Amino acid sequence: MIINTALDNQSGAGEVMKQIMVVDDNLMNLRQISALLEGEYSVMLAKSGAQALSICRREIPDLILMDIEMPAMDGFAAIEQLRQSDALSQVPVIFLTANHDVAAEVRGLESGAIDFITKPVEKSILLHRIRIHLELQDYQTDLEETLDKLEKSIVVSFADLVECKNDNTGGHVLRTSKYVEMIGREV
Repeated sequence: MIINTALDNQSGAGEVMKQIMVVDDNLMNLRQISALLEGEYSVMLAKSGAQALSICRREIPDLILMDIEMPAMDGFAAIEQLRQSDALSQVPVIFLTANHDVAAEVRGLESGAIDFITKPVEKSILLHRIRIHLELQDYQTDLEETLDKLEKSIVVSFADLVECKNDNTGGHVLRTSKYVEMIGREV
């Protein structure tokens, strides 16, 4: 079940709204969390871990809010499958649960969740934590892109520098730098 609570999937000044997936087997909880996020985010709803994975294969959300205790596939099993997928492994997951057990929280964080919020959810806390984790995700993405550009620039600059010194070895160094770049990415 995909429900977009945003009318036009836009927020202010033409900015595209971030997509939040809410996963919970309790329809009342889905409606409550969806109502809390309405107007701030585009919301996708899933009633099970399996349904969430199916939806994520078609449309990758920016962040997932997931209940831990669900029948068939609990939140721990669902996040394990998310982390095994190259396309979904970097999607931040926040566990939502009524379980106040410290062991469950530790297990959730060790399984790859970025945060743990207990129910009933307080709107301002939920929105604040979502905003922080989305900002961190954006910073990480920007940093990775910047590092990739910097790496390419250094390799090309190094090749250009050597090429300027000696025309005969310049081509060889350029080819070697490409191999070094490929090896570096693999490492």
